[in-house]
Amino acid sequence: MTYLQEGQSNIQIRHLPGSMDTESVCVTGLGDARLFDLVCTIGPDIQEIDTPGTAEQIRKLHARKDVLVKDLDAINDISQAWMNYSKCLDRDSIPPGQAENFFENLLTRSRDISSTRASLEEDIFQLSRQIDALTSRETKRQGTRSGEVTVAVMTKRATNIELKLTYRMLSLVFGLVKRLSIGFFA
Repeated sequence: MTYLQEGQSNIQIRHLPGSMDTESVCVTGLGDARLFDLVCTIGPDIQEIDTPGTAEQIRKLHARKDVLVKDLDAINDISQAWMNYSKCLDRDSIPPGQAENFFENLLTRSRDISSTRASLEEDIFQLSRQIDALTSRETKRQGTRSGEVTVAVMTKRATNIELKLTYRMLSLVFGLVKRLSIGFFA
C-alpha cells in the first residue's frame, strides 16, 4: 500500500523489460485515486538515477583483484631477487657467520612471503568467484531492462492505493504474446 497526498502524484516504475508491448499497459488498484495519465517508454532515453548495478559491482571487484594481482607480482619479484642474490654469494667473499645470518634471515622472510602469497592468492580466488557469479547472473538475464512506465494519478483527498501494472510481452523468437501481471507497491 502506498499513501498518496491530495492532488496529483507521479509514480515511476523503471527497468521493465524492453520487449513489453507499450500499447498493452494497464493500471488497476487505484482505489479512490483517478488515473490522470499513463506513459510507457522503451529505449535509452531513460535516466539512470538508481544505485550502481551489477556492472558497477563487477568493475569494482576487478579493480580490487587487479591491486591484489600487482601485490602478488611484487612479492614474487622480491622473492626471486632474494633467491638470485643468495646464489651470487661466494664463500670467498663472505665470512661463514655472515652467510649463516643471511640464510636464516632469508628463510624467515621466505616464510613470511609464502604466507602473504597464499593469503593474496586466496583473496584473488574469492574475488574471481564473485566476479564469475555476478557475470553469470548478468548474462542469464534475457532482454534489456529499458522499459519505464510513469503513472500520474489525481486524488481529491489523501488515500492509500495498491497499484497493479499489467502488460504483454512480445516474444521476438516465436511471435507469441504473453500477458504478465505485476504488483507494484509504489
